[in-house]
Amino acid sequence: MENTKILEKVSPMNRERYEYIWIPSFQESNIPLECLLDRMDEYIVKKDKQDIGSLAFIDYGLDSGLNEIYNFLDIDFIRYNWKDVTEIDYISVSKVHRSDESLERLLYSIYYYLLTTNKKYGVMLFNPSFYFLLKRIYKFPLTRVDNKEKVTHNKWESIACYLSVEELVHKVANEEKMQFFFSLGKEFHPELLDVLFPVKELAVSFNS
Repeated sequence: MENTKILEKVSPMNRERYEYIWIPSFQESNIPLECLLDRMDEYIVKKDKQDIGSLAFIDYGLDSGLNEIYNFLDIDFIRYNWKDVTEIDYISVSKVHRSDESLERLLYSIYYYLLTTNKKYGVMLFNPSFYFLLKRIYKFPLTRVDNKEKVTHNKWESIACYLSVEELVHKVANEEKMQFFFSLGKEFHPELLDVLFPVKELAVSFNS
């Protein structure tokens, strides 16, 4: 996926800026620092040419390292459709931009990536507080894999969850608190509105 005004692909030239975002954020949350070297698309999320966040999308497969922490292959539709799955990781907001609507841009960027790469599911491990923030405040349709148990890895407790792209598309079309997806889509990818917002009900929102 090419660079856009909201996403800058990480390269050797800008990796230091990328790591300046996610490493302090992970350290603050006591998340183990583990760097993968391949099969990963990494991005800096931008606002007005400033670096406000980080994101990474990792090719999911039968041999994914994620399965050693939580085996998502135990879920039938993940196991049988693993080529349509991506792992979402390195989600961080720069400390100086946490009150700057930065999280909305990160969520939109996840949406944009999944829709434009034709993925059907995202899998991830989230801090419990971050998981509940996305569920309760942003109405992001994450599905917790196990409703009782947290996943422990190197003393870090997380929640294993997945995201259905089909469910997300319909949620964006019908959830008032997710209207910012439309605004960001119009601003950054007006030529892709039919791809990003395929549900018919969205025509009303765009024309209003």
